[in-house]
Amino acid sequence: MKGKAQSAGKVMKISNRGVIRAPRERIFPLFCPVREKEWIDGWTGDIYTMIRSRSGLVEKDSIFDENSLKKWLFGEKGVSRWVTTLYEPERFRQDFTMYIGDLAVLHRAVRLHELGGNRTLMLSDDTLTFLKEPPRGAGRIFFAAKLKVFSLWLGVMLKYYCEKGKKLPLPALLKKLILIRMDAAGT
Repeated sequence: MKGKAQSAGKVMKISNRGVIRAPRERIFPLFCPVREKEWIDGWTGDIYTMIRSRSGLVEKDSIFDENSLKKWLFGEKGVSRWVTTLYEPERFRQDFTMYIGDLAVLHRAVRLHELGGNRTLMLSDDTLTFLKEPPRGAGRIFFAAKLKVFSLWLGVMLKYYCEKGKKLPLPALLKKLILIRMDAAGT
């Protein structure tokens, strides 16, 4: 079997780490589209659709669609399908693979480590693989910045909720940029 490696420049990796003043047992269940409405300002049931889940929440092999990530990263309307590929609540590890239309696949790994003193270290690693021609030059730098902002902002909102007990209010413009909704007219 012959093949040719085609991956040069098609993979982008972003890592984030942060400390949250809350026990990891409280943080871990919040990585779920159903529970995200508790801590993400503007997140509602019309943004996601749970496709597969025995419990109704995220679990191993659960699948859900959401309609904001493709618009945020690529500027195109459409659905991203999330598949929970690793779910280990006893080890505080969770991985998602997101299929962003026919444009890219994003793998997100989240790990929570107890630091003591009611503090948790959250590590997130995102690996995006472009399925089509990846951006080059300044376009690639801009795309990497959007991916980094996506990952960082999720961490900031989660930290705020866990430490303050309420959602971090998003300014209207930022909410429009991050949580793009599809209305009936498709705009």
